[in-house]
Amino acid sequence: MQTLVWYILPVLLIAAGVSDILTMKIPNAIPGAFVLLFVGVGLYCSVGLDMWASHTATGIGILAVGFAFFSFGWMGGGDAKLFAAIGLWFGFSEALMNALLATTLIGAGLTIALIGFRLLPVLPKFCQELPWLLRLHDKKSGIPYGVAISAGALMYYPVAEWSLLLE
Repeated sequence: MQTLVWYILPVLLIAAGVSDILTMKIPNAIPGAFVLLFVGVGLYCSVGLDMWASHTATGIGILAVGFAFFSFGWMGGGDAKLFAAIGLWFGFSEALMNALLATTLIGAGLTIALIGFRLLPVLPKFCQELPWLLRLHDKKSGIPYGVAISAGALMYYPVAEWSLLLE
């Protein structure tokens, strides 16, 4: 189980970031896989009801905030679901707060970089043949925050409580 988690979680996080940058969408299968791994690890490690409850409450709380952000147009629905699934894994913990801070800083850097990129009046010819790059260049397009969410989670998932159960 430990090997599965240590390899699958980073692959899922990287897939979410890559998908978001290429399509501006995060497939539901990615947060769904996080939930399945959460349940699998919890059952495998025979965690107590209090731990199930606290992690589930964290995930639901983040989902509620994420969908509020989505309703205001501040975040995409896939981003909200990804962050909630990550919250489920992390629980309300120092690791989650650190991942949130890292996500915020990476997201700010990503936003500034995309604003600069979008100031370019015309992309070079080879870039104009890449639909995902044209989408990123479009000033009306959003910011693929799944990249920042995934990067922040990648930095701290090894010290997340659920991950530590497998050591």
